[in-house]
Amino acid sequence: MNEQELDQLVARVQQGNREAFTEVVFAIRKEVRIFLSVRATSIDMVEEVLQATLVTCYENIAKYELRGTFLSWVKGIARNLLLK
Repeated sequence: MNEQELDQLVARVQQGNREAFTEVVFAIRKEVRIFLSVRATSIDMVEEVLQATLVTCYENIAKYELRGTFLSWVKGIARNLLLK
């Protein structure tokens, strides 16, 4: 899925379509898990931070500006959580 398609899904979430967030999760989960796996010290940490990232993403998705950088935005959330 390209960034434009991802932003279309995100726009649906921002408009109140909660089911679209499930599609967003399926679209980004693998890439974010890989991103975390390279940086985390254990698989348990990867899973914990991935879940926290998805929750934080959902809670703050209204703040995201549709401009084709959603995956980078989510990876930034993951990186910040990992550093904590």
